[in-house]
Amino acid sequence: MLAKTSLLLATLVASSSGYSAVSCTDTQQDLLHFATTTQALHPRIASVWPKFWDETTPFIVYNLDGEAVLFTHNEPLPDYQKLSDHYYYYAERLPNITDFHFYINYPLPNDQVATAAMLGGVNSDELDARETLIHEAFHGYQRSAFADVERSQFLDPAQLNEAPTRALLTLQLALAKQAHASRELEHIHDWLIVRVALNQLLAPQVASYLGDIERIEGSAEWVGLQGTYGQDYRAQLSYLFDSLPAEVDIAAHVRRLAYATGATLISLMDEFAAPDTDWRHEMEQGKTPYELALEVFSVAPDAALEKFNHVLTQYDFSSYLTRAQASQSKAVTLADIKASHPYRLDIHVPIQINEETAGFHTHFSAGQAGFHQLSPSVIFLPEAAMFQLDIPQITADIRSAPLLFDISKFRFQVWSHTPITTLDDLNAMGELDLKFGESKIYAPINWQVESSSTDAHIHITLSPEVSD
Repeated sequence: MLAKTSLLLATLVASSSGYSAVSCTDTQQDLLHFATTTQALHPRIASVWPKFWDETTPFIVYNLDGEAVLFTHNEPLPDYQKLSDHYYYYAERLPNITDFHFYINYPLPNDQVATAAMLGGVNSDELDARETLIHEAFHGYQRSAFADVERSQFLDPAQLNEAPTRALLTLQLALAKQAHASRELEHIHDWLIVRVALNQLLAPQVASYLGDIERIEGSAEWVGLQGTYGQDYRAQLSYLFDSLPAEVDIAAHVRRLAYATGATLISLMDEFAAPDTDWRHEMEQGKTPYELALEVFSVAPDAALEKFNHVLTQYDFSSYLTRAQASQSKAVTLADIKASHPYRLDIHVPIQINEETAGFHTHFSAGQAGFHQLSPSVIFLPEAAMFQLDIPQITADIRSAPLLFDISKFRFQVWSHTPITTLDDLNAMGELDLKFGESKIYAPINWQVESSSTDAHIHITLSPEVSD
């Protein structure tokens, strides 16, 4: 590695306007090192899921300051410095690349796309950044290769109201962790028996949602871990299990645990399935890891239900039920926020969601409080770590604040304990330029304060120009 580093220090940097004898800076070296070591792993990444990744798959790595390196065998983005063959450095932040930690299908020339990942920030080291890159790149692959990729993306929170449902979800999570650790067929069967009961007896809607999230997020998690850590991925999956809530009692928990349980089902199939079983193709066509695992491990639903009560007794389900009955969710609700935060800003962007607006981008990081999907198009973040709406002529960057976002209407609401702004201040503005707390909203376009607004509840409509 030292020899390679010395070579990089002496690399002549070629720019899009010519060649110059400029050595790589430390930042360029950090980004280039990540890119070259990632590229060197392409045989392993390709082996995890054929057709997903090859030696020419483009990708981007960037840092908190926006500096970036693009790897591509095709035409690069303009305004680059060429560090070596196929590696291009960008000193200025690329359009639409913010300090969010990834970007799926970033557009390149000639209808090419590349997934981008940030080195730094929440991706604390190269391994975290590489796992993020591969995980999110697999989501990009899913968009074209997986059937029904948006299936069952919403779970009504009311589905978790019943204690037996919450208890059985917590039990199945414990059994998944046990099966992952032991790899014993008896433990795998016990887990699948509980999953059959969840699916057919107790909570079919919850089970359907869990299965579909396992298909999308669980597969991406498994591919990301395998591609990054190779044979050591199981230890990382164990860490993921350890990070999950002790009790599964809200819809957000179900989504979160699906990353681990889905990756575990896929891991077990990869280990135990017959060599001629093309479970990857079947998953792409629509089957869930749960459905495929029933086939791989020869678990017949009717026979599983006959053994269900025995499994409940064996694992002391009554203790899970007692805990579920005693610990109703303490999650912060929208009503809690409205009662405790007297100031609200309502931003509405009245645009149609169609091909014209496909380039409009929304990113959010929920933070420790998580997020709740209140309807298929409405997301509530009790304490958003980050929410970014980046569309032509509008930049909204909300940090550390409660937020409700309706993606079908491009409308979001932000709450605050203290005044966000005043009507007098807004009336004195030309371009909308709001700064409050750690947040900012900037829009050098037509905008108006709605007549119903007060200093406590401000409603602003933004009107970007969308080209025909």
